[in-house]
This record gives sequence, structure tokens and C-alpha cells, in this order.
Amino acid sequence: NESYWFIDGKNYFEDLFYKLMEANNSIYITDWWLSPEVFLRRPVNITPYLDMIQNDILINNNQSINNMTRLIDVLNYKANQGVKIYILIYKEFSIAMSINSEYTENVFNALNNKNIKITRFPSFTDTILWSNHEKLVIIDDIIGYVGGLDLCWGRYDNNNHSIYEAPNNQNIY
Repeated sequence: NESYWFIDGKNYFEDLFYKLMEANNSIYITDWWLSPEVFLRRPVNITPYLDMIQNDILINNNQSINNMTRLIDVLNYKANQGVKIYILIYKEFSIAMSINSEYTENVFNALNNKNIKITRFPSFTDTILWSNHEKLVIIDDIIGYVGGLDLCWGRYDNNNHSIYEAPNNQNIY
């Protein structure tokens, strides 16, 4: 087995972007918190996103996917190529936390893509002292990312390890 350790979110998110783009058959994701709009590559080219907002569309087919670095865009692109995508996210107790997995589920379901399946778990409500805290991405049953970082806002850092993300000129993340 070949193994790599990612210390920074920047390195992890970028590596994951390129590996997701190479997926041919399947992508499995489990996460405690997943933000569909999180950018996997930064800085972000704002132009395709402004076009999307203007035209009220998710992915502009005239744009290169390499300019589209949000997690939801990458997964939808791969699903449109026939890659089967399965996402399992933690169904939080809203009284205790605000990660809003229902929002995540609704955003992916709104794609209406038959190749994307998302499940919130657990479906039971009899225990509040339980959490699905796994963080996995498995690509084509060959490449696995295990532990560490949720695919969500607030997990992206670089080798400076700032405690917050620096504002950018376009204020898009």
C-alpha cells in the first residue's frame, strides 16, 4: 500500500479534487459534516460562478470543470459521467448542533441525479449521546482517504495554520 499524510486542509482538498476527477466507477463518502458548496481548490476563479448565478444554473456546461472547484459541482459532473456516488452524513440532533445535514441532503437531492444517493444517519432518535463521526472518501474501491477532515467549511487551512480563513477580494468563501 502507498500512504500519504496530509497535515493541511489545502493539500488534502486539492489532492482529493484531482482524485475525484479521475474517478471512473464509484465514490463513497461518509462525513460528520458536509458542505456542498465548499471549494476544494483555492484561490477560486470567480468567473464561472458569477455566470452560474446570472443564469441560475448549477454547472455551466460551457465552462471547464477544472474551473469548478465546489464539491457539489465535482460530484455532479462525475455523476453525469456515470460514476455512482454514495454519501452518508450524520443526522445531527438540531437541539444540540447546527451542522444542518437536512440542508446538505436537500441540495444534493435537488440535483435530481440518479447517480447520487445521499443518506442521513441515524434514522432513530432514541439516543442523543451518539455520533457518526467517520470521515472517509473511497474512490473506485482503490483510493481511500481516512480520518481527519470533514468536507465542510472551516476545515481548510494551509501551512500557516491560521485559525480562520483569510478574506479574499471577491468574498466568495
